[in-house]
Amino acid sequence: MKRASTIVFAALLTGAFISTDAWAFPHANIRSKDTLDAYSGRNYQEGTGAVLSIGIGHGCTNSGESYSTRMVTALFPNGLDPNLDGITYTTDGTNNYAGNALFGIKPVVDQNWKQIVPVTGDVPDYYNHGVKTMDVRAVHWHWGYIPDNFAGYANVSVSFPKFQPNTCYNKIQVDIPVVQYCQADAKHQQDHEWRRDRMKAKGDFDSVYAWMKAPTSMFPTETIVAPGYVASLTIVRNLTANPLPESCGGVGQTLELYPTAADIDTYLSHGHAPSSGGGGGHMH
Repeated sequence: MKRASTIVFAALLTGAFISTDAWAFPHANIRSKDTLDAYSGRNYQEGTGAVLSIGIGHGCTNSGESYSTRMVTALFPNGLDPNLDGITYTTDGTNNYAGNALFGIKPVVDQNWKQIVPVTGDVPDYYNHGVKTMDVRAVHWHWGYIPDNFAGYANVSVSFPKFQPNTCYNKIQVDIPVVQYCQADAKHQQDHEWRRDRMKAKGDFDSVYAWMKAPTSMFPTETIVAPGYVASLTIVRNLTANPLPESCGGVGQTLELYPTAADIDTYLSHGHAPSSGGGGGHMH
């Protein structure tokens, strides 16, 4: 398996406390589409593709101090568990294969980050220029610079599967946990000015903002910015070309995919890359 470059994992989570007014800040989320269409906002039609922008609305703020975002990690719920066989599919035109919620994931080159690391893992088989059994599970954007008064983006290209004609599911909500790793910025009072190479030292991180529903062993309660919240998008069935079966009674079902705590800890920790394949998510 392809692994991310090894980075020493510092004990940075201790004391990484979140401001009590975190709900007042913009959340890390998938950037809403500017073009209004039948699948506006964060909804995407089955069988299509898109470039997703993970919006980082600010740096980290602790005890009134400003911390600049230096690293961002994001995890996609496209592992072996759950297997969406029978719900979605990909095809080579002749044979169908189990579809993953997102597949063919590729980070977009962005010079605002010094290093972009895709981390791969085992996934259900899918078709994308050949039958594949591995895909990008997470992406780490290293050594960027997003001061507290600036917004930034981390971009990925993805493809969406199609819904099986005989399933009653017509929507899949794809939850994408995101983590910001921040460093103290001695010039935080100058954060209305952005300079590409102002912060060159790597060093340890001073603060962590974890945008995920609940704490895990690697991301304790004090790192969770907004409990219950997670960045997400929705894959929508094309009911014109792919109508619900009559057995559904005209009522579609929604499937929510959220990664397991084990996967979150394995793939989102900035210095921890998985040593073997596997892992997945769970359905709600």
